[in-house]
Amino acid sequence: MEEYIVKILNIEEITHDVKRFKIVKPEGYAHGFMTEDFLKANVPLHYKNYYLCGPPLMMESIISQLLNLGIRKDLITMEKM
Repeated sequence: MEEYIVKILNIEEITHDVKRFKIVKPEGYAHGFMTEDFLKANVPLHYKNYYLCGPPLMMESIISQLLNLGIRKDLITMEKM
């Protein structure tokens, strides 16, 4: 029977390379949550189909907002992650 050695790393060992990355928020792009105001300003409300893909809570929020804006539920297609 082979034996395996498992090394448990502390958080500093795991994250030491992560410090090289930083969050960049380029100008001209929206950042944060999609709100009804954002949807009104950036999503044409005359589309025949709306396709959503993302985490369940995000999709539930956006669907609710689209419905509030008068989009019919049968025009919304979802792909769950």
